Amino acid sequence: MAQTALAALTSVGTKKAAPPAKVRKLEGVIERMRGTVVRNREGMRAAATEVVHVAEVQGASFLTGMASGYWGDDKLKMFGMSAPIAVGIGTVGYGLYDVFTGGKGAGHVLALGNGVLAAGGCMAGARIGHKLAQEKAAGKAPGKQAGLAGTREVVLGGSKQRRF
Repeated sequence: MAQTALAALTSVGTKKAAPPAKVRKLEGVIERMRGTVVRNREGMRAAATEVVHVAEVQGASFLTGMASGYWGDDKLKMFGMSAPIAVGIGTVGYGLYDVFTGGKGAGHVLALGNGVLAAGGCMAGARIGHKLAQEKAAGKAPGKQAGLAGTREVVLGGSKQRRF
């Protein structure tokens, strides 16, 4: 269709000139096609940005897990907490600050922070789950020593429930 429109426009001024109405119609077709190309280009750019963000989240999560496996969870501590969680909170906080101040790399910083924070949360959940499984195997009531300090048991409706 574009070739037909181009041929009609290039024939203007030769002996086989296209009628003006037909030329205007073909110009409209070309403009619509240009608009489609621009929209597709913008969509592709947005999709590529999202692919990069996904890769950043996954890469940060992988590297955090690799560091945990290499050095051990017990050596990865900052400010009295798990280093991945501390680094993740700091990075996400900086990324949000960057968003509010109009920084250009804010999306990338947030993606990296989300990856580190997700890995830290996963490792913390795995540690708590491992402790609960050990307590269950030992015959203890799960949760007594699994990091649930500051809780108390309350009887509601005949069943014990844990309250914070």
